[in-house]
Amino acid sequence: MKRTMKIEQDMDENGHRKGKGHNFDLNAYAYCEDDIVAWKWMCGEMGVEDSKADEKMNNMVNGGAIDAENVDDQQEIDLMTMKFDTIEDAECFYNIYGRATGFSIRRGYAKKDPEDSTTVRYRSWVCSREGERDEKHILRNDRKREAKAVTRVNCGACLKIRLDDNEGKYIVSCFAKEHNHQLGNHASIPFMRSHRKVADSDYAQAHTFRRAGIRTSQIMKLFVLQVGGYQNVPFLIKDLYNKMNCEKLREIADGDAERAIGRLAAKKETDNNYYYEYCCDSQGRLTRLLWADSWSRMDFKCYGDVLVFDSTYRTQSYKMPLVVLCGVNNHYSTAIFACALIADENEESYDWVLKSLLSAWAGRSQFQLSLTVTRQ
Repeated sequence: MKRTMKIEQDMDENGHRKGKGHNFDLNAYAYCEDDIVAWKWMCGEMGVEDSKADEKMNNMVNGGAIDAENVDDQQEIDLMTMKFDTIEDAECFYNIYGRATGFSIRRGYAKKDPEDSTTVRYRSWVCSREGERDEKHILRNDRKREAKAVTRVNCGACLKIRLDDNEGKYIVSCFAKEHNHQLGNHASIPFMRSHRKVADSDYAQAHTFRRAGIRTSQIMKLFVLQVGGYQNVPFLIKDLYNKMNCEKLREIADGDAERAIGRLAAKKETDNNYYYEYCCDSQGRLTRLLWADSWSRMDFKCYGDVLVFDSTYRTQSYKMPLVVLCGVNNHYSTAIFACALIADENEESYDWVLKSLLSAWAGRSQFQLSLTVTRQ
């Protein structure tokens, strides 16, 4: 059964609404303590120390304090007079509303101030089923795999806000409540895109397990056992992988090169025959790096008559070609002699690799070189 919200708004002669309006205050709309927990949970303000945050959030949505009936009771509230201090506050409010009602949201258009590119003057959020699939993707005849299910049905539900210059806050300019599709039930809501979130407490636990050597797939199984099923976990295994990788990249963002050099230096302290050499540009950025351990240098002394120079083309996230210097041992197996990372594939870089190679294997300057450049 569809329900619509009737908004009666007094306007002045310029078409602007009258009245003072009211700010969005969570306490004003909270039906119980769990509503406040929900707001903090969605805003990311719930600390790691509150281990019951996710449990309270799930209880709130799955038949708890905030449900479809409570949301429908908000018909008496004039949403068109709501004000938000930031865009994030408005997004959190609409996401909580969508979670309680049974739909997922996504960001719509955003218009910035032409004089100040850092200020967003207009922002909208729509139902995740807004829009429709392009006809050219539906009528394809060269399709090799079965097409994905159609999820866009031109749903018109949305929330739009604009910046009020007088008060410096965002006010609601449009709110469309009606959907043209069936809303999700309590069991399916946690799996909708905008409602899947790896909480700080879950990540802290997963990070501890990961440092102990437990794989991410096994960590996900532990979460499932803790809450009694996949339907009770507020995220998918893909979300956990993304969260772990995102936090890892954030940790090494400002010191990844220094950490790599430090790791090689630590290996040098425990292995006297370990060899590494690197080069930086004028800005202090790592541009070239070559390393070889004691086993690699020993293999080269025995089987280094023929050297294969293999370059893979920018296969990792840093977009630096990996150069593998290898050969064949007496068992006809591949023997890795050294590895190198270079920023640019030019003559100067490869000349540096060969000179570093000779420095690592001092005393042996004659070998047959075979170049294999693989581009992907």
